Amino acid sequence: MSEPFADFAAASHAVLEYLQANVPLALWMVTRTDGAHWIVLNAADRGYGVKVGDMLPYAESLCAQRIECNAPSIAPDVDAEPAYRDAPARRRGPIGAYISFPLQREDGGLFGTLCAVHPEPQGTELLRQETLLALLARQLATILHYDLAREDAWRRALRSEAEANIDALTGVLNRRGWEWVCEREEQRCRDLGAPIAVLMFDLDDLKRINDSQGHAAGDALLRDTGTALRGALREDAALARTGGDEFAVLLPGASAREAEAIAQRLRATLDQAGVRASCGMASRKPYRGLHEAWQRADAAMYADKQSRRTMRV
Repeated sequence: MSEPFADFAAASHAVLEYLQANVPLALWMVTRTDGAHWIVLNAADRGYGVKVGDMLPYAESLCAQRIECNAPSIAPDVDAEPAYRDAPARRRGPIGAYISFPLQREDGGLFGTLCAVHPEPQGTELLRQETLLALLARQLATILHYDLAREDAWRRALRSEAEANIDALTGVLNRRGWEWVCEREEQRCRDLGAPIAVLMFDLDDLKRINDSQGHAAGDALLRDTGTALRGALREDAALARTGGDEFAVLLPGASAREAEAIAQRLRATLDQAGVRASCGMASRKPYRGLHEAWQRADAAMYADKQSRRTMRV
């Protein structure tokens, strides 16, 4: 008896394996778009060298032409379709045949596509696969809907488990809890291609306060920082104290623009609480991962700290 698929990623993998065996084009993919990028979530590749996490500008993709121009879902000969003939994606490699079926969210918005390319044109018998491919795309979209619907519950459970690793002074996650959450959010990002951003904060005055007023005053500053940040963050965000005077924030689902706006709002919140802090932000890049985004956010935070020091001189 066949077991049900655990999630969208598992279902996507099975569908691509089936299609590679039964509709043997060189490359089958499940993709996601965030409006700016076209991201490969899963791939069955025989010749193009495409990997999970590969990304290109959405506007340059054949899938953008398919959606924006209402072009045919199946093009046995790409040169015969005006919408596809001059697509920028064709400059990246030979594309003679193309297939694309949208994966829609429950609200009708575009999540991504089930798509395929082949270096040589194919016969018109490829058109006979349209009913099957439309059905598979619809089934994947249904599984995706249930995966996304349970995301909030999944994240609440994740945060609950992580609370075994709490910083005793501030009541937020400690570094171990932060790394534990990041590891699991990274897997979620790989499965669904969801955007996520990291913010880093470094307290400008902790050492001075510890030296001039004592560690009790420094501890109070750390507690005030944790309280101020926690009160200003949405429920799905993760907040941690990752070092002596450093705090980190994880923002699931946030684009770079949204994360910048949140960073500015958190800065204002800290200012109102009498906490001076440097800040850095980075968004996860699909081909690099969340840990690398954390490193970039950390570097941006130190650059901000240096800039603030220069301004005070």
